[in-house]
Amino acid sequence: GLPAREVLPTADKDKIIQQLNELLSDPSAIVVKPLRHVNRKKLREETSLVNSCVAAIPTSSITDTNNLLLAGAHVVCERLGEKPSSQKTNQRKDPLWKRRIEDKINQVRKVRHHKRKG
Repeated sequence: GLPAREVLPTADKDKIIQQLNELLSDPSAIVVKPLRHVNRKKLREETSLVNSCVAAIPTSSITDTNNLLLAGAHVVCERLGEKPSSQKTNQRKDPLWKRRIEDKINQVRKVRHHKRKG
């Protein structure tokens, strides 16, 4: 048979659904971070819970669906006590290949500068 699921009080589900709807009204507020370090069992429980709430919210486009799933991930992070990462670390660095090339250029410039002095 199916594993026994805890029945969640309706108030808790309503609270999660309200939270998801708030995030959907402002998708820029959605922050998701990797959860590799989180206890798998706890993560599975929270994900199942939020998934059951996500299923109750209708979407009209693939973009809405994507935002809903991201909002669900955001709620799971919050429920697990994860702090949202600051926007500074969220900004993309230059790609690794570009940083390597820039490092090489700087090294060559240093060497040429030292040769001119000497």
